[in-house]
Amino acid sequence: MSTSSKLIEPSKYVTPHQAYEQLASASPVEKMELVLRLIEAHPEGRLALPVRGSVGCILDGINLSGPALESRGQDLASAPWWDAARCGVCLRRADLRGVGLSMANLQGADLAESDLRQALLRGANLQNAHLEETNLHGTDLAGADLRGAVLGGADLTGAMFEDADLQGASLRFVHGTGVVFETANLQGADLWGAKLQGAVLVGANLQKAVLAEADLRGADLTGADLREAVLVQADLRGTRLRGADLRGATLTRANFEDADFKDAKLQGLVLLDCNLTHVHINGAAIDKTQFQREQLGDAIGEDLAGKHEDARRAYLALERHFTELGDSDAVSWAYRKRRRMRKRAALQDAKAARARRDWRGAASAYGTFIADQLTELLSDYGESAPRVLYCMLGVYVLFLLIYAATGSVVRVTYTPTGEVIRTPTHNLADLAVFTLFSMITSAQPPVGLLPANEYARLFTGVQALLGMVLTGLLGFVMGNRMRR
Repeated sequence: MSTSSKLIEPSKYVTPHQAYEQLASASPVEKMELVLRLIEAHPEGRLALPVRGSVGCILDGINLSGPALESRGQDLASAPWWDAARCGVCLRRADLRGVGLSMANLQGADLAESDLRQALLRGANLQNAHLEETNLHGTDLAGADLRGAVLGGADLTGAMFEDADLQGASLRFVHGTGVVFETANLQGADLWGAKLQGAVLVGANLQKAVLAEADLRGADLTGADLREAVLVQADLRGTRLRGADLRGATLTRANFEDADFKDAKLQGLVLLDCNLTHVHINGAAIDKTQFQREQLGDAIGEDLAGKHEDARRAYLALERHFTELGDSDAVSWAYRKRRRMRKRAALQDAKAARARRDWRGAASAYGTFIADQLTELLSDYGESAPRVLYCMLGVYVLFLLIYAATGSVVRVTYTPTGEVIRTPTHNLADLAVFTLFSMITSAQPPVGLLPANEYARLFTGVQALLGMVLTGLLGFVMGNRMRR
């Protein structure tokens, strides 16, 4: 006896489990007939084929498209499974938990408010299907055709959409964590208000997609194509956008805090009202991109993560970018940050070289670190005139105290007979004048004040040398700031 001869009578409702064995061995056409009979037999006109134990119902390859149903020659007006408005099958509120629908044709189907948890719809045709408020928790839709489908408010927690085609689909206010859209086609899709934290959109095509007010915190958009996408007020905190293409995107008031833009294409974007605090930007193309230094916060992401070499390269790119914009203060900030990253990278290299007993490499790296540290302390890498002045003041006070403590300054007087009298002086005014003149190498020694001995002459020579170096450094810093 054929499977079709054993179909359930439409007037008699039975549990769907009685049809499972028939469905497992039926052809796609026989599956369609049996499913329609099950809907007709259900008291509420619904399809209920939930997973039984650990085994789901098999409906692979079933064709429930509008043309297939119309070709049966039946009067469709009174059929509970027919949606005359959409000219497609009505499976609203269906229970299809764990069902196998791989390669099924559900084009134009109404699956709104259905339960498709853990269902398998790989390669299924769901063009223009309606899946509003549908539970797709853990559903496998890899390679499915969802062009023009409507999934508004659906639960996509853990759903799999790898390589799926959602071009022009509506996913407004969908929600769920861990959804996978890897290499999916979402060109022109509407994801307004979607809440998809931690979503995987690696390599996805999101050209001209609408992601306004979407919550994509922690999502992975590595290599995604976001050209001309709309991300107005989108929450992209901590999002991974490595290698992503955002050229032409609308990013008004988007939140990119802690986002990773490594190697991303950001040319020509207007980011002036975006939150760019602590973003990772090493390798990103930022030609003609508009943003201000203050938007980056106190440091970029690579800096805070301890990736000193990546941070150094990123600050160099920012330095060049701000130079093109003519923002001298931002250039100074990026330059000083870059030098600090070089210093910290040198210290890391020194420790690594020491660990592998490369003493020459360690000495070279330590030398770079010490030189940069001194430059930072003295002048903040040539950017701070006040710091140089403070150093000069520190040297002045230090030597004044040395002269006072060691009795290195003597006051010279002459008797009427011409005899020279050298008297050590601890007078503060005498010491202050002597220290000042010792620091100004071009000035004549003050009258009546001389070094007490050879050690005192050594002190004055060292002070004069430091004064000369610091005076030259002050001139360099002032000239550097004036040029900017």
